[in-house]
Amino acid sequence: MIQAIRLALRSLIKTPGLTIVAIITIALAIGANTAVFSLVNALLIRPLPYKASDELVLLWEKFPAQGLERIPVSAPEYLDYVKELRTLEIAAFDYLDLNLTGGDMPERISGAVVAPSLFPVLGIEPIKGRVFAPNEFGEGNDNTVVISERLWQRRFNRDPELVGKQISLNGTSFSVIGIMPAKFEFPLPLFNVQGGTFGQRVDIWKPIAFTKNELESRGSRSYGIVARLKPGFTLAQARAELETVISNWRTRFPDNYNSASPFGATLYGFHEQVVGGMRPALLILSGAVALVLLIACANLTTMLLARAGAREREFAIRVALGAGPGRLLQQTLTESVLLALLGGLAGTVLAIWGLDLLRTLGASTVPRLAEANLDARS
Repeated sequence: MIQAIRLALRSLIKTPGLTIVAIITIALAIGANTAVFSLVNALLIRPLPYKASDELVLLWEKFPAQGLERIPVSAPEYLDYVKELRTLEIAAFDYLDLNLTGGDMPERISGAVVAPSLFPVLGIEPIKGRVFAPNEFGEGNDNTVVISERLWQRRFNRDPELVGKQISLNGTSFSVIGIMPAKFEFPLPLFNVQGGTFGQRVDIWKPIAFTKNELESRGSRSYGIVARLKPGFTLAQARAELETVISNWRTRFPDNYNSASPFGATLYGFHEQVVGGMRPALLILSGAVALVLLIACANLTTMLLARAGAREREFAIRVALGAGPGRLLQQTLTESVLLALLGGLAGTVLAIWGLDLLRTLGASTVPRLAEANLDARS
C-alpha cells in the first residue's frame, strides 16, 4: 500500500494541470455542500437553545379582514392573558434601543424590555447574578438590567465585580443584576410579523414598565408573547382555551372587538416562527449545491477516464512486467482516493472560510446564524 501511495503521488505530480483542476473541482463541491449543510443543521435541524424548546410557542393576534395575520398584543391584553390562560406560562417582550454612557465613549445598544417571567419560561439561567424577580415589574420597579456575556466582555472587560454596580442607560442609572450566557439569544428575529420582522439580537434586558397610556389602550399593540405549555397540557388544549378567552373578550369589549373587524389570536410553534421563513430558501440552496456536487462528480469522472485513456501504454508495460488486473485497479483507486482526500481537505478549508463570511455578514439579522459551524455531522 505504501508503494502504491508513492506511485500515485508521482503520477499525480506528473500531470499537475489535471490534478489541480480535479482538486479545485472537488473542493468547490464539497466546500459548498458542507457550508450549506452546516447552515441547514444550525437553522433547521438543531433544537433552539432553550429548555425543552419544543414546548415553546408564540402568541400572535390577527385581524383577517384587514390582512393582518401576525400582530403583537397590547398591555391590557397581555395582562388578561396572564390571568385567564391556565394552560400556558407566558411572558411579554418588546425591542428597545438604549444609549449606554460612561467609560470612554457612549454606545448605542440593542436591548429589550421583558416580563420577569421571560427567563423562567425560556429555562435559561444567568452565568453570574440573577434574573428579574416578580416584583421588578412596572414603573418605578424597573431600575435593574441583565446584560449579555458579549457586552460584559466587550464593554466591561469581564469585570468580576460588575454585578451590583450601576450603569447609565438613556441618562438613567440601572443596577446590573445578572449576566446571561453567550449562547442566549432573545428576542430572535421573527419573520412574517406585521409583514416584516419582529426583534433582533440584543445585549441588554430590562423589566417592562407599562405606561398609563398603554394600560388604558387595548388597541396599542407592540408586545410579543412567548409561552410554554404547562405540564399535562397539549397545544390543542391551549389553542382551545385561547379561543374561549377571545370569545369572552368579544362580549366584554364590543367596542374593541366587533363583528365589522373580526379579531382572533393563534399559537405558533416557536421554532417554526424563527426559521420557517428561511426553510424554502435553504431547501432550494441545498438542492442547488447537491446538483453542483453531482456535476462535479460527473466532470471528475470524465477527466479521470480521459487520463486513463492516455495511460494505455503505461498500463500495457505494467501488464507485460507481470502486473495483474487487481494491481492496476489498486493503483487507480489509490490515485482517486488521494485526489478525494486532497479535495476534501481543501473543501473543508473553503467551508470554514465561507461560514466565517456568512456569520460576519448576517449574524445580527439571521436568527441562529452564529451557531452555524463545522462539526462531525457536517
